Amino acid sequence: MKRLLTLTILIAIITGCSSYDNISTQRSQSSQQDSTPNLYEQGASGKIGSFSFSVEKAIETQEYGNKVTENKYVILTVQATNISKEPATVSSNLFVLIDDQDRQYSADNLGILSFDDKSLSFEEINPGLSKTGLLAFEAPKDAKNFILGARDNIFDFGGAEYIFFKLDLEEQHVSE
Repeated sequence: MKRLLTLTILIAIITGCSSYDNISTQRSQSSQQDSTPNLYEQGASGKIGSFSFSVEKAIETQEYGNKVTENKYVILTVQATNISKEPATVSSNLFVLIDDQDRQYSADNLGILSFDDKSLSFEEINPGLSKTGLLAFEAPKDAKNFILGARDNIFDFGGAEYIFFKLDLEEQHVSE
């Protein structure tokens, strides 16, 4: 478990060095085109790399698991289907949440452990099979109009390809 946590942190740090310009360029190209092949509605499936992804549900809340924030969490239920001919690993590091100010948020890899086996992190999926899991992102209160970016590999040094999903967030309030 300690080894997995260390690996997750290391990958998050390396992924944090990804190219902001690459994702911003691809996102703006998606926004400017009327019928964009890489911009999908929530519930639709988009293919990138070894996977076909769909966002099944999107929730905005101040609490998930045993974590509470003064900001907000965006919790996504994502289905990943392996469309390749060999086992492939899906990771929360394949995803980035983007708001209407082009701020990018990475998944909360440490907090996602509170989802137990429901998380979508470092899951090996055999060809033709699917896994549905949760992704959690923490964002400031003023963040809105989110889209989810999914890339073809966990490292973006300027060459990763992206697809994007529009999100229809449901709001859940913390009960007092």
